[in-house]
Amino acid sequence: MRQLEPAKVPASCEQCGKTELMEENAEAWEFFARFPGVIRSDLSGLSVDYQAAVHVMGELGIGETLPILRKLEAIARGLRGKAREGGRAGERKA
Repeated sequence: MRQLEPAKVPASCEQCGKTELMEENAEAWEFFARFPGVIRSDLSGLSVDYQAAVHVMGELGIGETLPILRKLEAIARGLRGKAREGGRAGERKA
């Protein structure tokens, strides 16, 4: 699984809006920013790799996994929406 050191998080990730998040969502966003591989791209779009996420949370000693999993799911939904918007912006009229 891919892991980014906090100093190596791309500027584009920082611009995604951590400052727009409510305080209670900061932990999940930081988890995703550090372990972006927990949200994967497949034929159906973007989805949370629950097995990998729970494994990493266990290694980090995070006991309450369900709240973070729910928030990771929300992040994946948001990224799917941004991907759809990006696709529409690139469409050309015939």
